[in-house]
Amino acid sequence: MENINQEISELIYGYMQGTLSISERQRLEEWLQAPANRSLFDKISNKEYILQKSLLYDKYEVEKNWQAISERLAPVSVRKSWLFYAAAVIVPALLVASGFFIYHTVSRTIDEQVVAEILPGEGGATLYLANGQVVNLSETQPGIVVSDQQVEIRNTTGELVCEVKAAEQSEHITYNTITTPKGGEYRIVLPDGSVVWLNAGSSLKFPNVFTGGIRRVYAEGELYFKVSRNEEMPFVVTTKGMDVEVLGTEFNVRAYVDEQQIAATLILGSVKVTGAEKNFTLHPGQQALLNQNNRQLEVADVRVEPFIAWKNGYFLFENKRLEDILNELSRWYDMDLFFVNSVVRNERFSVEVKRHENFREIIRLIEGTGTVKLEVKGKTVFVK
Repeated sequence: MENINQEISELIYGYMQGTLSISERQRLEEWLQAPANRSLFDKISNKEYILQKSLLYDKYEVEKNWQAISERLAPVSVRKSWLFYAAAVIVPALLVASGFFIYHTVSRTIDEQVVAEILPGEGGATLYLANGQVVNLSETQPGIVVSDQQVEIRNTTGELVCEVKAAEQSEHITYNTITTPKGGEYRIVLPDGSVVWLNAGSSLKFPNVFTGGIRRVYAEGELYFKVSRNEEMPFVVTTKGMDVEVLGTEFNVRAYVDEQQIAATLILGSVKVTGAEKNFTLHPGQQALLNQNNRQLEVADVRVEPFIAWKNGYFLFENKRLEDILNELSRWYDMDLFFVNSVVRNERFSVEVKRHENFREIIRLIEGTGTVKLEVKGKTVFVK
């Protein structure tokens, strides 16, 4: 068994407090791969064990502190004497190795805070204009954001509309960028009338006016395009490894920077997909998939509904890995994940749920299979 050094003791403490970062959670998961470490961790973090070993302490205080946690109150801080006692009784090796609990409980007071509810996302985005101006669209009142001789950009509830006043003749093209955060979504009407839906954690770089014989935009994250037809001026979506060229059609692009695959799924019409020195023409119901690792571009027939469900207001997962499902949900519900039990990462589920469903209902659906347990602490979901 790996020794419980100061690093591991801090990670365990952070786990119990629900304050670990993504990299810290990954490090703790690595340490937990050893069966002996897992056994010790389970004992340390088990509430019944903690209470049994704390019987010599004032019973009322123990029950009150544990009730605060059980009722989803944030385990932000507890009395120094109680933490010191618990550490001494439960994990003496931890205390001897690092003195960590003493260090981290100095100046702490009894401060119970309600755990933040994990809520579904809502309309919200940030607009970065070519002139350097930054506009928070979630806070801006409906109305005109930009108006000059070239273009007018108006903000309405959940939608940004760009209208051209005069076509720009200069070869110099100025670009704006709209981004959505985790837990955000937005829609934009481009200068040519094309409509783009942005999923959570996405961005679109677009010009004030399309000129030069091509309508090119740059996409990251997940976006649904409904492109206005113009046979004289092709519309091109450029991602980190794939170009999608159309004249007028509807399709979905998924190109998150933290995912290994880029996907373009065609709904209507036809598109030309270029990537990894290859190109294909897609027909409705087909998907182009680019693997970033081996640089392979492949085309397959798919059922499009699961890939565009987000745009229509719901999630549809069909025989998907639990890790992939929760990663998708984490963007929309703006939560963090920690797999205490790594084995369940590959458990497969089929789930259909409304996009604005209470997260507790999603927990109920997943736990109803009897194969996995989800525990929520603050904005972190622990998968057991």
